[in-house]
Amino acid sequence: MNQQLFDKIYNEIISLWPEHIDVQAKTFFDDGGMRAPALIEWHDKISDFLESNLPEYSQETEEYIEWSELVEWEIFSLLRQNARTMDAVYPKKLDKGIVLTRCLENEDYSGDWKV
Repeated sequence: MNQQLFDKIYNEIISLWPEHIDVQAKTFFDDGGMRAPALIEWHDKISDFLESNLPEYSQETEEYIEWSELVEWEIFSLLRQNARTMDAVYPKKLDKGIVLTRCLENEDYSGDWKV
């Protein structure tokens, strides 16, 4: 993954997110989990959009497709982490460097990405 491709993918995906998402309505679970329906709704919309609009799989598009899925997941994971302690999350204010770092940490674990 080169920086130019990451920047392109990140910019395309982050543009799909709204400026902010109200996550006041959330449920915490005894096992430490948390569910924020508004955030999940946006994640599902964006995942569905990406799935429908990614290029057809080929050797040339493989890296783009894999990284698009990973970048989207890491953005959602960071927003979910923020939602635990905030009443609103701001996708477009995420630190792109942190997203990249988490992608690089997880690129070899795409079947079992860290949250």
